[in-house]
Amino acid sequence: MWRQYLDYLVGIFHRDLGTSIATRRPVISEFFTLFPATMELSLCAIVFTVIVGLPAGVITALFRGKTPDHAVMSTALVGYSMPIFWWGLLLIILFSGILGWTPVSGPISLLYYFPNITSFMLIDSLLSGQSGAFESAVSHLILSTIVLGTIPLAVIARQTRSAMLEVLDEDYVRTAHAKGLPPIRVIGLHALRNAMIQVITTVDLQVGVLFAGAILTDHLLLVGDREMDDRFHLPPRLSHRSGRTSADCDHRHAGQSAGRRNLRTDQP
Repeated sequence: MWRQYLDYLVGIFHRDLGTSIATRRPVISEFFTLFPATMELSLCAIVFTVIVGLPAGVITALFRGKTPDHAVMSTALVGYSMPIFWWGLLLIILFSGILGWTPVSGPISLLYYFPNITSFMLIDSLLSGQSGAFESAVSHLILSTIVLGTIPLAVIARQTRSAMLEVLDEDYVRTAHAKGLPPIRVIGLHALRNAMIQVITTVDLQVGVLFAGAILTDHLLLVGDREMDDRFHLPPRLSHRSGRTSADCDHRHAGQSAGRRNLRTDQP
């Protein structure tokens, strides 16, 4: 056992992480193939958390102790307590199953095929110039972004509220109000700008949480391309994450079909 562990440590320094049990391919190549999708999802989740969490924290600080404050903070607490897999399944059932607003899983619709240029689905779909490809990629990322960004969103909203409450009690903020400056300028220029020091630190700490949570979110909502490779004849662009091509799928399904035919002929 210890010899195997030492061999693994030596292999790390030689960029050899072993062979994947699932695909029988080198782990390092699998990592660099899958990592762009994880990074793309994490970046979208970061943008989502900042765009929604920052205004939510500011509003709750301005309405401290009132209904908006209690509503937003209660929602943030519930969102922080939700497991990712359970929250993702609920969103799939509601928005994909019942309402039919978003796709269930996968990176993009099977109707689109374009070469893999940057390994980022949004960028490649935009560069392809195909009508509807970029919209399809965005629609497939909506649920994943919401699921992954829910917990960091709650953290950022609460941290923004705490930082704003501290800044709003400072003397320079009261002086700005006494000078007759507009409330928007006092909040945006004097209060929020100084509160952003703590908020930026919190956002930096949440980046690691997003990348860790993206693994489970990928498996739950973006796992489509690997599992669909086993069911459909996908072009190389849609199966690049698993390392298979449509020809590989053709051979596999041909063998399965032949096996099923032989089974039927053997039956009485």
